Amino acid sequence: MYWDVLKAAKLDSLKPAKAASGLESSTAKAAGSAKAARVAYATNTASKLPASFTDNTAKEQRMLAYAGDFKRVFEQLYPFR
Repeated sequence: MYWDVLKAAKLDSLKPAKAASGLESSTAKAAGSAKAARVAYATNTASKLPASFTDNTAKEQRMLAYAGDFKRVFEQLYPFR
């Protein structure tokens, strides 16, 4: 079951925080550098993984083709599902 949450607020309370002298706040800078560090780590880690982590074997490719064909036929037989 999915629940949607709605929160009402007065527009006056949603004013953005003013940064000192037009620069980003220190929390925004820290969040940006943290994201850059995560992206760099993920990029470097992905390039060091063995080929089995990034490529499909012939058996996996056949299985993906079988699943894709099943999906195509199912969509043709039941277009409104």
